[in-house]
Amino acid sequence: MFNVAMIDADLRCADGTQLVRSIRAEPQFAAMKLVRVASLDSADESNGANDGDVNGQITRPLKQRVVHRCLETVLATPKSLDAQPIVPIAGSVAAPIQALKIPLRVLVAEDSEVNQKVVQFQLRKLGCDVDAVMDGAAAVAAVSGKTFDVVLMDCQMPRLDGCETSRRIRQLEAGGSHRTWIVAMTAHSLIGDRERCMEAGMDDYLSKPVRFRDLAAALERCPASERRADNARELWATAVSREMISDFRELEIESGQKMLAGVITLFLDTAPPVIDDVRSAVGRKDAGRVARAAHTLKGSCSNFGAERMRTACQRLEELANRGALEGAGELLAAVEKEFSYVRVALEHERPSSIAA
Repeated sequence: MFNVAMIDADLRCADGTQLVRSIRAEPQFAAMKLVRVASLDSADESNGANDGDVNGQITRPLKQRVVHRCLETVLATPKSLDAQPIVPIAGSVAAPIQALKIPLRVLVAEDSEVNQKVVQFQLRKLGCDVDAVMDGAAAVAAVSGKTFDVVLMDCQMPRLDGCETSRRIRQLEAGGSHRTWIVAMTAHSLIGDRERCMEAGMDDYLSKPVRFRDLAAALERCPASERRADNARELWATAVSREMISDFRELEIESGQKMLAGVITLFLDTAPPVIDDVRSAVGRKDAGRVARAAHTLKGSCSNFGAERMRTACQRLEELANRGALEGAGELLAAVEKEFSYVRVALEHERPSSIAA
């Protein structure tokens, strides 16, 4: 008998929800804990935490730290986990990936909604400001109306493929001072693909499925990383209150308990979903939901003295409380940008031993 079963919500051979119900119907499995493993898109549609048939939910791509925390929660026996730790496959755990040196402005041109969401999630974990479009024509329109540091370009899209889209972007930029860094994304890694992408005006190349570490490395190669680094360092240095961080450390010394790292981890794990909630609510014109989520973010970042982020959240909350969401997109962008600086500042305060 197993203590925990982790069930893929997107099973090809059967419906994950139905499998959960079938297990629950068997008396011999009554004590078994069930964890739902969802993709990012299905997690939005069904929250396992609110499903009485399962004990918890985690989303792909899976991270060892998140899985460990989930198991601790559903089993409610941390000591037993300490005695029998989760042992990764030899050689499978690499050094933790930190946020980028500076937050880049990235456009994702990808016609698969699931792929698009996964890449957006990865980019936000790296501290980037992200826009997304579903086809090449929309990508050309986006670049003509806004300056991006990087375009992640799917090579196979409707209306205009990635190569033709890149050519048109280069035509738009001809004679100007700005050159967008274009990174090809293709699932077909065939001989000659890289050369065709480079000939079309692209600068770098990623194979699908896009791996987090490969994506981070590609963005680090972008020239904008160095051009904007000096200004970004100043913004990071003032993103949180050094005095409040020191207060946390003094409290740790007085109590003999480690707490700062855990609080930072909790904030960095929970803030992105709340920001996504704000974005979704803005799209639905749900002012009440925007106000509540902005209020939550405001309170969370205040614990670290993240004054610029707190102010941006407050402005968004006040706007939503008036029932008007005109300009909410710009305020949300300001919140996201400040969070990218706060993220880097807090990552530097968090011991690397827990930064998975």
